[in-house]
Amino acid sequence: MIFILGACVAAAALLMMTAPSFSARAAQGTVEIRVTDHRDGIEAFRSLIVVLDDVAFHATGSARDSGWLSVMRSTDPVDIVPLKGGLWAALGRNEVAAGDYDAVRVRFASIHGVFRQGPGSPIVGRDSALAAKIRVVAGVTRAVLLDFYVEDQTDHEPRHYVVKLRRVEDAPAPIASNSVPGPATGEMVDDAFSCDTRRIVSSRQGQ
Repeated sequence: MIFILGACVAAAALLMMTAPSFSARAAQGTVEIRVTDHRDGIEAFRSLIVVLDDVAFHATGSARDSGWLSVMRSTDPVDIVPLKGGLWAALGRNEVAAGDYDAVRVRFASIHGVFRQGPGSPIVGRDSALAAKIRVVAGVTRAVLLDFYVEDQTDHEPRHYVVKLRRVEDAPAPIASNSVPGPATGEMVDDAFSCDTRRIVSSRQGQ
């Protein structure tokens, strides 16, 4: 009886030693994903509604085709036409493992554009991955700004508009919604990462 009791105590002690505790969990920080729009090409649209399928960060030191951490999926629709001149919209916040990240990747779910004049041309969203130095600190909220632009390719085949990720900014602190974001703290190297060129053709409407 004493032997059995001793064995149970030993097993319980071993379980306590090996079970993960709350303090042993990976430290996390909060990341707010924001979107804005560069002025190029956007003037042709009355509205341009974008839905992102996925926003992912790439862990520094990982192989280029691995190490991607999804930080936000299936975002709410956002009209990027009004988001010019330093204005932006927040897509939401998520907890992200603390650490250093060296790239951001976006994948489009859908794009719906309304042109100012006429039926316009097809619109496609091009999945993009850009290099950007982002440091997520445990217990700290950071804002990552995704700056999109619209490239007018209607003067040559296949004659469409392409929405792309132009740059990424890592802001050190949250700012009130739709205000001018703070200065970038990360170095942006737009061509450092390549990605697939999956495209989703949106519907198109006139006036």
